[in-house]
Amino acid sequence: GKDMAQLFTHVLKCIALPHLEIKKLVYFYVVHYAQVDPDLTLLAVNGFIKDAADPNPILRALAVRTMASLRVDRLVEYLCEPLTRA
Repeated sequence: GKDMAQLFTHVLKCIALPHLEIKKLVYFYVVHYAQVDPDLTLLAVNGFIKDAADPNPILRALAVRTMASLRVDRLVEYLCEPLTRA
């Protein structure tokens, strides 16, 4: 495969879309490329937190699972809030 890390900012914009299938693809992409640019990964945290508070249990679980899968040390503090609400 080709390195698609240069599309990171464009893909992050798609987190706000309401379609579950697109969110799954975006979350998969973010997990895959999070280590390439941890600073840009922090931009996705707000979208993860919003989705972790969504009424849809599938979307909530997807957001929490994705945040837990990211290998970025600075995200641990943001993961605590959605987990305590769950």
